Amino acid sequence: MRGCKKTEQKVLESSKIPTILSDKTRITGDITVAGDLKVGGYVEGDVMVSGKVIVAESGRVFGNIEAIDAQIFGKVNGDICVSGLLRIESSGAVIGDLKYESVAIEIGGRVRGSFQPLKEEEKKSIKEKHLNIVGDKINGLSVVRGTVTGQNSSKAVENDMGETAHW
Repeated sequence: MRGCKKTEQKVLESSKIPTILSDKTRITGDITVAGDLKVGGYVEGDVMVSGKVIVAESGRVFGNIEAIDAQIFGKVNGDICVSGLLRIESSGAVIGDLKYESVAIEIGGRVRGSFQPLKEEEKKSIKEKHLNIVGDKINGLSVVRGTVTGQNSSKAVENDMGETAHW
């Protein structure tokens, strides 16, 4: 599991509206989001977010997650590295190693893997990586490398700057 680094909360201000992947969405490939991300569908690939990741009960992630905070209601098969709070809710299940600033596991939440608090050098270096995510954000759109399928994948999507992208 690669090291993860601490990011300042002001990065969250870069995206007022979270990116939402509905339960009808399937992504094969890595995702990089400047801001927050809610996963209700299926992701096969690594997820890097400069804000908070929420994996809904219907959400499935088969890949590593790196973010400031993470809240897991669904299933994750991969390592999770957060520079803030990692919450595993009662319906959540993780198979993978966890690195975190702080962690909370609700009764019923399941983890099969190792637990490791972040080291000071990891906290410092994640700040730069997450600030680069925000710097890579083009016209308010998040970056997806891979294949996107789903019920709404061919419709126009409006980003947080009021611009429209056609998928």
